[in-house]
Amino acid sequence: GTPLSTAGLCVLLAVLYPKHAFQYIMLIVIDISSHWFHVVSAKGHHKDEKGNFILSLYYGFYPFFGYCCLSQEFFYLAKWALFFHPDLHVQAANHTVTLAEVAQWVFLPGLIAKQVVNAAQWWNAAGALAEGDRLERENKRG
Repeated sequence: GTPLSTAGLCVLLAVLYPKHAFQYIMLIVIDISSHWFHVVSAKGHHKDEKGNFILSLYYGFYPFFGYCCLSQEFFYLAKWALFFHPDLHVQAANHTVTLAEVAQWVFLPGLIAKQVVNAAQWWNAAGALAEGDRLERENKRG
């Protein structure tokens, strides 16, 4: 999803789950701020910028990239659906799997991994911006 649709889902979840509102708002903050820092600091297209192991894995291994992005969105959608239908489940091969279980054991790890990537993205970008500022100051001094 786009950052705006993700933010919209988080705001909706903050309203539906007021006890967790702060967490959903912070997810918006880290998602948008880390992406903004990364785009501003990148030379060329921001998805080509590697910078560290976590970003190299994220942008260089598309199955991981896809898992993180889709897990985040599906987690939010699952939480929305569970608010209205808390017992939502699927019966498969004599086994019942609830949406709550899928959200917790499949989607949540991807969402957490995406937040680790966001933190790595912010850290890498902040370092690049600081280095650029340092070089600019040195060039002005002559």
